[in-house]
Amino acid sequence: MIDVTFYDGTHGRLFEWARQDFCKRHPRYLNKNGAPDPLHISKAIEVCGFSEVTAANIEHVKAALEQRAATK
Repeated sequence: MIDVTFYDGTHGRLFEWARQDFCKRHPRYLNKNGAPDPLHISKAIEVCGFSEVTAANIEHVKAALEQRAATK
């Protein structure tokens, strides 16, 4: 089970960033329809050590996702 909670409108902001930037460079995070895969991305967020995404930490979450994607 994935246990990541989004606050402060961060869900939309994070997945818009994923659609416009992150998934273009890391297409393994896309679903079969070519959209960012929320389950895959949320699991990666959790593996990176985050249980919450907030306005205060969203940039840290993005950086952690970038680092994780670069090592895979």
